[in-house]
Amino acid sequence: MAMKRVIFIFVSVLLFTGMSCSSGDSKPNVVTGTVPTGSGTGTGTGTGTGTGTGTGTGTGTTTGGGAWESLDSGYPNAHFYAVSFADANTGWAVGLPNILLKTTDGGDTWVNQYENISHDKKRSWAHGQGVHSVANGSPYENFAFIDVHAVSPSIVWVSTLGGATCAPGYSCTPAFVTTNGGAEWIPIMTSTVFEEWGIWGFDGENGLICSLGSQNHHDSDLHSVSGGREINRQNAHMMGLFDMSFTGSKAGWIVGKTILYTPDGDSTSEQTMPANHFCYMGVDAVTSDIAWACGLYGSATSGQSVLGFTTDGGATWNHGATIDVGHLYGIDFADVNNGWCVGDGGTVLETTDAGQSWVVADSGTTTDLRSVCALNAGHVWACGWYNTLIRLK
Repeated sequence: MAMKRVIFIFVSVLLFTGMSCSSGDSKPNVVTGTVPTGSGTGTGTGTGTGTGTGTGTGTGTTTGGGAWESLDSGYPNAHFYAVSFADANTGWAVGLPNILLKTTDGGDTWVNQYENISHDKKRSWAHGQGVHSVANGSPYENFAFIDVHAVSPSIVWVSTLGGATCAPGYSCTPAFVTTNGGAEWIPIMTSTVFEEWGIWGFDGENGLICSLGSQNHHDSDLHSVSGGREINRQNAHMMGLFDMSFTGSKAGWIVGKTILYTPDGDSTSEQTMPANHFCYMGVDAVTSDIAWACGLYGSATSGQSVLGFTTDGGATWNHGATIDVGHLYGIDFADVNNGWCVGDGGTVLETTDAGQSWVVADSGTTTDLRSVCALNAGHVWACGWYNTLIRLK
């Protein structure tokens, strides 16, 4: 296996021991080095030889105990935005153009379910005091599917960049939900013409979607879906919302140029980002108290990415690390200790110690990665541009 760099983050404000933590006053330090690889006694340029406890080569294992392998989607022109698995075999990868792929064998083979979108069953959406039905013949062409959340092998939610014709005088953007494993996808029309980025389904009828404004209209919205229909739209002015993640309940976080917390999937409150954390592109609610986020540091053009975390339900968000990798887009933890983060240039960061240190892994690709899904330490997938699908084996 190729040599890897490791970013050690000695988080004095957070010393994880299972589910517990203690606090201090020091800022995290970032120290670069190398991690052990292989199974021999080894030699190296680090502090010693033998057991691999130093910075040279030696005995030891990497996160997940394996290497990343490339998967073939069967769609060479695909650009993937997101991947989500319901179990070790059943998952979805979505992107453009018109890429709505399902696998039932862990990613060995994929089938496009784009043709399973229903044009007959269109769920209405609320706007002001009225309810407007979606006009017949709404086009679903050249779609970019942006986010996907597999609630179960049967129930899956997908957001889009696409637009559709609604009732006279209104435009809207469709999300889609399936309750039969993708045999049929039902449109849910949201009252926005802008890009839907993050989506989360609580079941087959209830969920949340966040949308992003345009260069001339910077508002972002949080769309509540109940009974399969949009029932409310909360305006988050000048914020920009990209991703969301929830625990087993309806408590969770929505992130972008701010952090919103909801205890019930309905009401929201704003939480404070650490200094110089410009924008979060990805978030994962590990527990009801612990969450990790990744994104941009300093500014949109700084060339640096950042990791942030909370261990107290968002009362305090802490700086985790600053990394010179361009953009980080997706983050997912399989449990409190094991997590992965992906970004530009094929970057994959891995942690096995609750984020105290992050290994820069050899992903086998230099293509930008946009999303990662971790069921457990042995089942992790990531995806990105130019038909890039990879799996930890």
